[in-house]
Amino acid sequence: MVENTNTSRKSKTVTKALLILDAFADKKSGWGVRSLAEHLSMNPTSVHRILVTYEDFKYLIKDPETRRYELGPGMLRLASSYNKHNPLSLIADHVFNKYTDQWPYNFYLGFLSGHEVVYVTIVAGSSPIKVEVYPGERIAGLHSNALGKALLAFQSDDFISEFIEKTGLVKFTANTVTDPELVWDQIREIRKTGFSINRGENHEHIAAIGAPIFNASNEVVASFSLVYPLLEGNEKYTRLESIIALIKDISKDISIRYLGS
Repeated sequence: MVENTNTSRKSKTVTKALLILDAFADKKSGWGVRSLAEHLSMNPTSVHRILVTYEDFKYLIKDPETRRYELGPGMLRLASSYNKHNPLSLIADHVFNKYTDQWPYNFYLGFLSGHEVVYVTIVAGSSPIKVEVYPGERIAGLHSNALGKALLAFQSDDFISEFIEKTGLVKFTANTVTDPELVWDQIREIRKTGFSINRGENHEHIAAIGAPIFNASNEVVASFSLVYPLLEGNEKYTRLESIIALIKDISKDISIRYLGS
């Protein structure tokens, strides 16, 4: 019984520590002890103790003026190590750079995490028009962006039904599809064609086309997308047929390298 109690206590402590660290993922201005404790419904003393430990290991740094904690260089070291040891991330980075002369906008690679997409690899195109997203950033709305759609479509039907029920299909723009039946229609189309389309559904003036990446067991492990602005006079690069052809070329290139790695 003592051993089980200790195990339970350790698990709760680790869970608290991870929840605290995870809270910094989308908080660009950092956290104060009390505001973070309130946000997570935790004891401020416990939160402070964990924050100080993270600070000791450089995972967090404390601003001496505001007394708020922010992500530190230790996190950058972990992220860099992850990218170095993740073959798919390295492969995507190499392949994306290979196609920058054919696509002026950004390239993105993302993984599924719960009901969100986590951006892992981003290669900037030559165009000054950018969609600002950073590695490690999460985005909700699998139904409203090309990366998410490509990942969602190749999950089990039970997973998709759960996603629809739990998230309620949030409406981000006037173009976001929030009717469950229409979402299922899109999923069936993506499964048939092998690519996904976002027409200003997550950001009004941003479109994208994405595609899944499968492992040797034919399980989707990631997706990638080409994002572009919905602008007049942008037709040279945004003809749907041209982008789809490029998506297929990139998908084939990544798959050959990944499955052969």
